[in-house]
Amino acid sequence: METRWQIARTFHHRRRAWLAGQCTALMAALFTTLVSTPATRAQVQRLACVAAPGASDADEAICWFARRATDGPACHRDGTDRCLHQALRWCQTAALDMPAAGHTCFLANVAAGNLEAAAGMAEYLQAPPARVARCRAAVTQPIDVSVESDPKGAEVLVEGISHGRAPVTVTLAQPFWKQSIVGRVGGAPLQLKRATILAAFDRSNCTLDKLTLSAPIAESTSAPVVPTDREPGGPPAWMFTGIGMGAAVAATIAFRLIGDGQYENLMALCGTREEKCSDAQIDESGVALSDTLMVTSAILAGSLAITSGILLLSEQDDSGVQVSIGPASVTVRGKL
Repeated sequence: METRWQIARTFHHRRRAWLAGQCTALMAALFTTLVSTPATRAQVQRLACVAAPGASDADEAICWFARRATDGPACHRDGTDRCLHQALRWCQTAALDMPAAGHTCFLANVAAGNLEAAAGMAEYLQAPPARVARCRAAVTQPIDVSVESDPKGAEVLVEGISHGRAPVTVTLAQPFWKQSIVGRVGGAPLQLKRATILAAFDRSNCTLDKLTLSAPIAESTSAPVVPTDREPGGPPAWMFTGIGMGAAVAATIAFRLIGDGQYENLMALCGTREEKCSDAQIDESGVALSDTLMVTSAILAGSLAITSGILLLSEQDDSGVQVSIGPASVTVRGKL
């Protein structure tokens, strides 16, 4: 015959083991959800292009990029370039010491608009053919571009240096898409956004088409700048996630207290009968459900806390916060 203390100790160990299992399962599910982004799924859903067995990742990348020229209609489905996406996925793991693979992955990044990645690969290209050499020069060497303005005759300034009045040809340093191009006409300054400069880049021929200064810059005032992600005067986004986190913490505490009460009632029942609690008695007590809800609320509170921190950083840094989620890590970059 077991004593009441022995019964309580036995059930306590069983409950603790069950809670540990539930925590592990829920954390695994949460982690799978976080890392199961479209980019991550794309890396494991790469389609084979080369039918020959033993084809390398470099061979696959070359094959998919070549299909863009030979099988264009099949590559473009639902508004996406399927062949280019597959080429980029294989390039992530391909050995680029083979010249053909290096040339292909370089051009694939240029075609996708990943000019910074292409510029990083440019110095490692070996014996590039004419097209590769032209594109390499476009992302590594100063590039000329014709600048016009609307209205006409605006003074064109590149990185604060005047180059005369539009229309005028200017030389942009690299990276050209990050250069500040401003026009002055009357009292309304005009500026080219980075997206506009990138849109003017012809990815097929690696040339920069003419640019037109036509977007007026709002004059600065003493009024605070209202973030574009919410209405003027509206509460910040992190406040909502913070409130949700507080509610999740309160729910965690409540479920813990409820579970403790159910646990005490169950132990009183088992102690009266002087026998070990059965699985049926545990299920009927409701303590298992309370523990599950407690663990779920705790994980939700932690997730909302992380989200609130990211949103808070993004609001305090004009350049924003970059979040990178990988199979084994989560990286958050920002400034305070």
